[in-house]
Amino acid sequence: MLVAGPTRKDARRKNDKPAIVWDVSRSSPHHGRVYLAWTVLDGVGVVVSHSDDDGSHWSRPVAVVRASDVRVGFYASLAVGQDGDLYVAWTDPSREIVVARSTDGGASFGQPVLVDTVVGLPGDSLPHGGQAVPAQPRRGVTVAGTVVANVSRVFVVYGAPGSDRREQDVRAVAFDPRLVRVHRPVQVNPPDGKVASDQFEPVAALNPRTGSLWVCFYDTRGDPSRRSVRYSCTASRDGIQGWKLPRPVATVRSDVTRGDADAFGYGDYQGLAIGTNSVAHPVWTDNRPGTMRSAIYTTSLTERDLSR
Repeated sequence: MLVAGPTRKDARRKNDKPAIVWDVSRSSPHHGRVYLAWTVLDGVGVVVSHSDDDGSHWSRPVAVVRASDVRVGFYASLAVGQDGDLYVAWTDPSREIVVARSTDGGASFGQPVLVDTVVGLPGDSLPHGGQAVPAQPRRGVTVAGTVVANVSRVFVVYGAPGSDRREQDVRAVAFDPRLVRVHRPVQVNPPDGKVASDQFEPVAALNPRTGSLWVCFYDTRGDPSRRSVRYSCTASRDGIQGWKLPRPVATVRSDVTRGDADAFGYGDYQGLAIGTNSVAHPVWTDNRPGTMRSAIYTTSLTERDLSR
């Protein structure tokens, strides 16, 4: 099924990194609508399409910003608020994380709002806002943001260097539904001591039952060389404050800097879904000792598991 465009010209364009979200709010005028966002790489940027018949037919893609706008970017993320407003977050080539809102079901979008400007790590010169870290030095890691929304808040979670610019950390910012910032950026992972560590490639989700914000990411804590990682998760019941100590969900460490490791590394995108039963399902790429290729792993856990 072709979603990227109904014409041959559109179909020949290069499309990258799709993101999908359903409007499940009973108070939304677009209840049941599914939205799809992705980047058209030929100078168009982030576009959004929607379907009202479970994906059988799709609207013509709408550009979130004009092609002439400097914020044409990559790594789109989608969320729908309680009243049906649609939010799109992405990263532009200058490492600005931005978010925009649609109040008309994805037909048009307001002016993008700046979430944060992410500075580079020392010696960093990777394209598309990437950061070079010891755990993935060849391809680097993205700083891409994940947007999630509930009845009163819109959260954006993303990667950024620590205040001392020694390492990569995870940050979160809170807005109200109109995208007015209500809290400055907060570091999600615990601060480092004398030994630096990296936390990267974060993904976020909201627990639909409790409202708690979950964040999962790769974590090099425990390895002073910062080369091996364990995928880990944390959660906060107080907006973007009061984070639990991150719990490793990968049972073993992974190291993609080994000579026999897959050159693609961990990839760019991980996953996290939380059901109405409050069970979280993180999905990540792993490269375990004794394996030459990366594989996709998942597990199931609850907030009680994070307290252990």
